[in-house]
Amino acid sequence: MYTAQVASYYDTGDHTFYEVVEPGEPLAYREFVAAHELLHALQDQHSYLDFETENDDTYLAFLCVVEGDAMYHQFAYLYKMTQSERKILLEYVNALDIPVVNRFLENLLMLRYDLGYVFVTDMSSNIDKVYERLPASSEQVMHPEKYEQNEVPVTVEIPSVPGWELVTENVFGEAFIMTFLKEHIAADTAAQAAAGWGGDTYAYYEKGNNYLLVVNTSWDTESDAAEFLKAYYDFTISWSENTLKKTGRLYETPTGFLALIQNKTQVIIVESPSREAVDTVLSLMGFSLHIL
Repeated sequence: MYTAQVASYYDTGDHTFYEVVEPGEPLAYREFVAAHELLHALQDQHSYLDFETENDDTYLAFLCVVEGDAMYHQFAYLYKMTQSERKILLEYVNALDIPVVNRFLENLLMLRYDLGYVFVTDMSSNIDKVYERLPASSEQVMHPEKYEQNEVPVTVEIPSVPGWELVTENVFGEAFIMTFLKEHIAADTAAQAAAGWGGDTYAYYEKGNNYLLVVNTSWDTESDAAEFLKAYYDFTISWSENTLKKTGRLYETPTGFLALIQNKTQVIIVESPSREAVDTVLSLMGFSLHIL
């Protein structure tokens, strides 16, 4: 996706701006792109790019600030161009034939730009302080009032599952949840269902050819949790092409078994081709299929 769509980029490794120039590319477009990448160079000079975290959602929030700031000043540069330059630029951009590699991955990639631009625009009068206290989550980026109030995510635990190899464990976050839900349900419904996110942790395990996905989410209110649970159910109905069916206390999907449980403000999702694995996880988390 990067190689098919990259225009130019700033490399933090060697602190160099690389310009990728297509034949016939107008100067106005090159300047427009350079305004974005040179802002990254300025961020780098002030050590604003020196940020590391193992939390995927926190890192997305950081990228939203970095890319949102670059876009904010990129458009500020655009507005200072002459009408003739803007006309040339827009005609060139509208005529570009950009290949679609994977819509879902592209939507994830664009979060840092789309959400970031809106967030930085809201914070533009105080952007230096944003770098001093970066948003803790994509939720804070999507809802600047929660950034102002410093509403931080709650810690959510995932059990270790004996006999299964842990491949990855991390945090989805509100922005990711919204993005994957809208692959199969209406975008506004997905956004509403993801709002009210309080925290989550997911873990992906493997054993032989089998997989096991465990997602533990926390929501601000019980109604928020119920709204997400319904959205995830509808999401599953859609991708399974309405083949979801009840098997005892579980749902059976084309790929295996699904447990979808709400406990007050908590929603738990467990998916695997192995019914035994789902039962084991629920038991480890204090749930019994006999009482669900």
